[in-house]
Amino acid sequence: MNCKNILLFFIGLLLSCRAFSQPKATAESWYIEGLIASKLKSYSLAITYYTKAINRKPDYEDAYLNRGAARYRLADCRGALADYDSVVLLNPKNAKAVAGRGLAKECLGDTLAALADYELALNIDPKLSAAYNNKGNIPYWKHNYAGALMDYMKAVELDSTNMEAYAGVANARTALEDYKSAMINYNKAISLDATNGEYWYDRGVLKFHMGDLKGAISDFCQAIKLNPKNADAWWNRAYAKDLTKDPEGAKKDFSQAIKLDPRHGPIYEQYKKRKK
Repeated sequence: MNCKNILLFFIGLLLSCRAFSQPKATAESWYIEGLIASKLKSYSLAITYYTKAINRKPDYEDAYLNRGAARYRLADCRGALADYDSVVLLNPKNAKAVAGRGLAKECLGDTLAALADYELALNIDPKLSAAYNNKGNIPYWKHNYAGALMDYMKAVELDSTNMEAYAGVANARTALEDYKSAMINYNKAISLDATNGEYWYDRGVLKFHMGDLKGAISDFCQAIKLNPKNADAWWNRAYAKDLTKDPEGAKKDFSQAIKLDPRHGPIYEQYKKRKK
């Protein structure tokens, strides 16, 4: 068990002890424990606590809302959809739940229904930053980067702490080859949430394209530290190491990337042939 796993184990143990030490745990106390677990990104544990809160208070709107968010983080899109639906049944005017339901629908492949929910959420609350951010994802994946950028920028305008929106702006700016602006927005996203490995990885890719290979390697290292299973981060770090005259380091990283995702294998063989 590595240090990170040991730390997570003791965090989970501490949260469990805190919760079970309460002689008469209420729905509210379980809900608070869920919020703490969510903050620590212990989403499975958070779901357990939110469920206990809901069992004690079946109409607990915020518990359903946050359990839906935790389930979405764990890629349980159907579970998230069910929780967001429960919130909307309790309160049809809950814009956050409607926007979250859109995310779950998008995750399940129903982009038209997702877009309808994002629009409905904004009709309920025109200042909901998350809804604009979610809405921007749809044109982005359709390669309409200018359209996506408009939604992402509106999300940032409404909430200057929305790190996902800054990352969205950065991704769109990168696709539009506005690298300087993209870098500014990746930096902002990382400053708001330095624990998100995707932000480090995406900034590393941008640095690579800008010719900052050492900076790219540094960002890929952080991305791998945060998510050791990110095969693309291993692959791109390998490529950057190879270009900076570190063939042994590159070989090890290429090997790990292929181990995590065998689809990199044929690409590596072609890469070696081109180098000969």
